[in-house]
Amino acid sequence: MKLTMTKKALLFSFFLFYSLLTIFPFYILLVRSFVSTRETTDLHLWIPERYQVSERSKVWSILEFLQLTKERLAKGFGLNDPSIITNRMTLGEISRETDIPVKKMQDYLSPIYRYHGWIYAAGNVEFFRSVGNSVFVTIMSLIMLIFLSILTGSVLAGFSKRWHFKIYQIYMLSLVVTPTFIMVPKFLLMNMLHLTDTFWAIILPFAGGNALSTMIFTNYISTIPKELAESVYIDGGNRFHYLFRIVFPLCSTPIGALLVIQLPIFWNNFLESMLFLNSKEKYTLQVYLRSFIGHTTDDFQALYTTVLLSVIPMVIIYLLSRKMFVKTLLAGAIKG
Repeated sequence: MKLTMTKKALLFSFFLFYSLLTIFPFYILLVRSFVSTRETTDLHLWIPERYQVSERSKVWSILEFLQLTKERLAKGFGLNDPSIITNRMTLGEISRETDIPVKKMQDYLSPIYRYHGWIYAAGNVEFFRSVGNSVFVTIMSLIMLIFLSILTGSVLAGFSKRWHFKIYQIYMLSLVVTPTFIMVPKFLLMNMLHLTDTFWAIILPFAGGNALSTMIFTNYISTIPKELAESVYIDGGNRFHYLFRIVFPLCSTPIGALLVIQLPIFWNNFLESMLFLNSKEKYTLQVYLRSFIGHTTDDFQALYTTVLLSVIPMVIIYLLSRKMFVKTLLAGAIKG
């Protein structure tokens, strides 16, 4: 009895430690989104107190760190004429020049320093546009991949003809070919088809299927009793009736398994998006984050916030669909 309790305690401790280890990076991202860029080099394990702005802080430094315009800064200080403020002035000098208390300026700036990352992300149209682009590319890629993979698997299932196994072997060869090896041929093909700088240059290669999707659907569809197909044909149906009324409804298990694997891969795709997309209006989320780093190199607070926001959709989808994912994965492991 004591040995059993000890095993349960050790198992609970292990999973608790593993859970904390998994959550810790997300927690750090959350904390860093409230840490001013000025304090980036400091270690923070929890959200710090409000940043105290020094009266010796210069205007150019404030504008650079907070991504503010001089007009907005002057309006926040209660000034009607922005020309009064110069980049080399400090808050103390502005106070002496305009009779505005330093405390008032500090009270205005402190919340902005703390919530700057969230303010920047909320007002950044490019960020939300890139999220929409990623959603479109991910959904279209998954829909087309599942549809075409089911069609491929329905043909290859059972390997009733010799060439079926040959095609299946060709798909399996893609397991030993890394994606970077075929980037140049893929780019030349998309350029020849005039698909560069379009979402289809990313969607079509994803939708074309891979060894994993072919293997999952071919093996699963081969377990569907042949009597179901024969009953469809006896009732006057054809191949399309069999696919859409028998195969597709029965493929919820492999579809769920494929979604678990491919969804984060498509959402976090960077290489193809970086290679094929040139227009900023078409940037997906990962490419936008890369361009964001180059555009505002010193604004680490906004960077941490946008990275955190890019992870949140995947976390939400997992939390809402975890029961379905577990059910579909276990369905293939339990017989009967």
